[in-house]
Amino acid sequence: MSYQDLLKGYIPASAFSVKPGRRTVLDSRFLSVGEDQDGNVTLALVDMQPGFKDAIDKATLDAAERQIKLAMRRGWAIVLVENAPWDNGRTYPQLRKHLMDGRGNWKYNRACTVIKTTDGGGAQVIKACRAYGYPLQYFRVCGVYLDACVEQTVLGILKRIPGASVRCIREAMNTNYLHEEAWESFPTRPYLVVSSELVDSAPCLSTTRAVA
Repeated sequence: MSYQDLLKGYIPASAFSVKPGRRTVLDSRFLSVGEDQDGNVTLALVDMQPGFKDAIDKATLDAAERQIKLAMRRGWAIVLVENAPWDNGRTYPQLRKHLMDGRGNWKYNRACTVIKTTDGGGAQVIKACRAYGYPLQYFRVCGVYLDACVEQTVLGILKRIPGASVRCIREAMNTNYLHEEAWESFPTRPYLVVSSELVDSAPCLSTTRAVA
């Protein structure tokens, strides 16, 4: 099997099963074979609420909407993480309209909302995944502020799930000041990467490596 064959995704996911408790090493430029399987990812959108509008410009909001549409096409689970919605409002209607009807009933059956009152939402995301049977190996995370709630949510997921790997989407993340400094300090690991949304248009990298 040539490298070009691997890039075309010819090898089935079952050939690259990852042992429990081991994380998949991610490449920021390509999806791993596990991520590329329909229904195999949990998308968490963090604090996309009016209370944080100082960090949510139109480009960020539109990019988050594209991630929701992608998740729905791929059958991913979607978790809306809201920080004290009684103070900061609900997730923006531009995003919620794809998941809920006008009465607030879910019309996409793999979505839920969790509420937090501190920066980190990792515990709430994991609790929802376990309660509803959402994927616990591959996560995709978007939202604000990238140097506060997003960062702490990502680290919380990785701390609680030994086998988790997380991909963040740059276009759908933002903060309210010191943007370059926030990006420079954002944590990365072999199993925590920041990608452009264009990663979904690239060939799948159909090899899975793992780290303890």
